[in-house]
Amino acid sequence: MTAVVLFVVSAVLWQEQFIDGVSSMNQLYDYTVDIAHEGETVVLRAYPQAQGFASAWFFIDYQNPFPDDAILRLTMKVTENRARLRFFCLRHGHSVYYAGETNIAANEHWQNVDILLQDAQPFYSSNFPASLTPGNEPVLFLFIENEEPSAFHVEIDDISVIEQMEEK
Repeated sequence: MTAVVLFVVSAVLWQEQFIDGVSSMNQLYDYTVDIAHEGETVVLRAYPQAQGFASAWFFIDYQNPFPDDAILRLTMKVTENRARLRFFCLRHGHSVYYAGETNIAANEHWQNVDILLQDAQPFYSSNFPASLTPGNEPVLFLFIENEEPSAFHVEIDDISVIEQMEEK
């Protein structure tokens, strides 16, 4: 009998730890979201009334599209409402963005949320999300929103894109 040991090694392709501020995080259009840098985290607070929803977004301006098997990892805490994470990413050899989303339940504890970029589906649009960054074509956009039309509170400690490589 031969024993096989499998090691999984991860390489960090991109990372934002919010040490110096909120980076390029913005509120989407007329949605009102308070974006604050507290310690080494970004805190998103929203109390939407007329609109019902709030959306903050940022982009990753990386040199090339990430590998299809890359993982978008967020270390976050959602303390009010449920958060909806929508992402749009470019893929090698494709001219359209690919889109995906996941919902995160409220939890008072920090959690790691892993999103597989390969689960994204083609998103055909003439100008969204690229219209948010005129003259620039970021490889990934991330939108953090409230899932239900009420207040929400999200804290983000770290966002990274990693690639897992298996070794025997």
